[in-house]
Amino acid sequence: EAVVYLEGMAEMMPDNPVLFRRAASIRFGLGLDHQKAGRHREAIAEYRRALASAPDNLPAHLNLAVGFHALGLQDSALKAYRRVLELDPENETAAENLKMLVEHNQ
Repeated sequence: EAVVYLEGMAEMMPDNPVLFRRAASIRFGLGLDHQKAGRHREAIAEYRRALASAPDNLPAHLNLAVGFHALGLQDSALKAYRRVLELDPENETAAENLKMLVEHNQ
């Protein structure tokens, strides 16, 4: 409930990026909790909400890719890993996972 309130406040004060970043951080944490418990669909939903508030949140993009991969959603995982590499071309985790997925799909 608190994160919904915070997101509402962020929408009412769009010039305050701190509110958006804080809401994204909370959503990211919720996503991690779901992911650790094996609830990948719920994790994906939270990572997407985090990215709605903070589109450049690299960990959310990376964990979104991991969630897609865990569910066998290869095309979505490929796209998400590529997005991570657009934001951070040196990201070894994304590069390795992308390579593995591409090789597996050949």
